[in-house]
Amino acid sequence: MSLDRKALFDVVSCAERNGVLEKLMVLLGQGIEEALEEGDLNTGHLLNMLDEVEDASLVKADGLLGTVGGFLPMANNDKLMMFLSYLLEDPNVTAGMVQKVKEAILNNPAGQPLEG
Repeated sequence: MSLDRKALFDVVSCAERNGVLEKLMVLLGQGIEEALEEGDLNTGHLLNMLDEVEDASLVKADGLLGTVGGFLPMANNDKLMMFLSYLLEDPNVTAGMVQKVKEAILNNPAGQPLEG
């Protein structure tokens, strides 16, 4: 299933309108900063990690996005996005999300820690 770009744009616009996109970007940035500091990494390391992603992982991610695409019209909902925005103010939720981003960076797909 192909991802409907118009539907994706509408969902991202809805997320931006309700503050969700900004809050997610802040959490992503915090997770990246913590991973860089804890793993003694720099942005060059992160770029190298992206270059080393295997084709099988990209195909798997593409398939997942294709599957999720059917739910896009439901996500274009201001009430849903307002609720997500509210959730993204909860310290437990945000700390967990930052931790997951950090773990994803500090562990390669094979589960082996990165070497700085």
